[in-house]
This record gives sequence, C-alpha cells and structure tokens, in this order.
Amino acid sequence: MAAVSSGRSVMDPQGDTENGITIDERLKQLYPNVDEEKTPLPRCWSTKDKYTYIGLSQNNLRVHYKGHGKTHRDAASVHATQPIPPTCGLYYFEVKIVSKGRDGYMGIGLSAHGVNLNRLPGWDKHSYGYHGDDGHTFCSSGTGQPYGPTFTTGDVIGCGVNLVDNTCFYTKNGHHLGTAFTDLPVRPNLYPTVGLQTPGEVVDANFGQEPFVFDIEDMMKELRSRTRLSIYDFPVPESQGEWQALLNRHVLSHTPGTGKFHENNSPTNNSPTGKLPNNQIPRQTIPCRKTPR
Repeated sequence: MAAVSSGRSVMDPQGDTENGITIDERLKQLYPNVDEEKTPLPRCWSTKDKYTYIGLSQNNLRVHYKGHGKTHRDAASVHATQPIPPTCGLYYFEVKIVSKGRDGYMGIGLSAHGVNLNRLPGWDKHSYGYHGDDGHTFCSSGTGQPYGPTFTTGDVIGCGVNLVDNTCFYTKNGHHLGTAFTDLPVRPNLYPTVGLQTPGEVVDANFGQEPFVFDIEDMMKELRSRTRLSIYDFPVPESQGEWQALLNRHVLSHTPGTGKFHENNSPTNNSPTGKLPNNQIPRQTIPCRKTPR
C-alpha cells in the first residue's frame, strides 16, 4: 500500500489538516454515513476514561506512562472519547510510537466501556489488543496468540475494524498484517484503546485529523463496492412467501453477531418460518481462550 510521510506532528482535533481541509470535512469523507450529532466519532483520548498512570498532553492526542512499571499490575489504559459508530462500515485509527520507554510493554486495540483500565487492552472480556513487546494479539484473555512483528520507537501501528463482518486487523508502517480478531461483538460498542506499562513509553494518536500512513481509503472504497455488488446480485423470488423467507435468511446471514447458524444457514431453532420465538436474540460467543494473566 502507498504510504505518506510518518513524520507527523500532533494536530489540534478541532483544527485544520496540512492540506487545508478541516477535520470535520476529512472525517466526513472517511465516514459519510455517520451522523455525528447522534453518534460522534472518536477525536482524542478521554480525560475521564483512563487509569491513574496515564498522562495526556497535546490536545489529548499524546499518551505517556507515569506509573512505577514494576509488574503487570502497573499497566494502564485509556479509551477514546467516543465509541466507534456502527454506521462507519470500516473504522480505522493509527498510533505512532514516540518512545518505547524502558520495556515497550504497549498494547493497541479496542475495549468496551467498563473494562478494567488497570490492564493492557486484550487481557479482559470485551477487550482486544496487539502488543509491541512480543507481537502477540490478546482476545479477552491474558494468554496471547502469535500474530505479527514487534513494534518499537518510530513505528506506526494502525487498527481497523470492519463493522460489516465484525473483524479487526492491524497495520504496521503502512503494511496490512492480516486479520487479528473475528466475531467481534455487535454490542457493546467498542472504543479505540491504548495501554502502557513501563516508564518512558509515549504514543501519539491519529483519529483521522491527518492523512494515515496506511491507505485505508482505498480499502473503504473496495468494501463499499463489494457491498453494492451483493445488493445487485440479491436473488429475486417469485412469490411473497418466498420473498419473506429469503429476506429473513439474507438479513440474518449478513448481520454478524445476530445468531449461531448451522451449515445450511438456518437459525438454530425449530420454527418453520425461520423466526426466533418470543423475540429472543441469540447470543454470539467469541472463540477466544479466557485464561487470566
């Protein structure tokens, strides 16, 4: 993928980008279906949803560690100000490692509201992270899985969330590293999250206020094109009854996280209509080990 210069400064979340386009205009280009009056986009880190050992500066886009850093109990994380709006389709943010600090125990990822912030992202339920010291991903578990390369001072790590198929991927210095997580929950909404653990660790965030290193816009265009084609290729039945049955199956099969399916794509219930009884909503489980660290 083509990349732009990674030598970026931390910009004012309400100011202008380098080419004169306002941040509001740039975010609208990235996420045209998002109504920010109803579902605001993340624009900086939260001064409230952070652990004590997290310090913020430069318009709350720079995060630095200010704890003791002796054990994993000294880990600290921070959420963005807002969760990722479901209408994004494909959401993406990047984090530049300004300094790996003493040990580079850094995690970048996603977590739900209410997750323990005295932990690195990925260690607890509804929390997902890619860690710099070992290159492992952590999916609601203290046990990591090999995923990608380690990262250190000067690297730019991107985190992308596909809200169509509920997957997550990462990038490093403009290169796609592949899918990291599948079957992300539809609810609760997830927040961009970073975590640090040892003295000297400093990172900067780009929530779209500047051009990304990774060419996410090309990936967004491809996703929109595939979505349009799936609509155009939707089979048209002849009778109303076939319409209803097909529509039920199509909606369920294209709405990740709405239910567990057999191989024939029918819902796991005995209803001849394919509808769930008593307005029940089936639960989606995340296929991850949950061994505490």
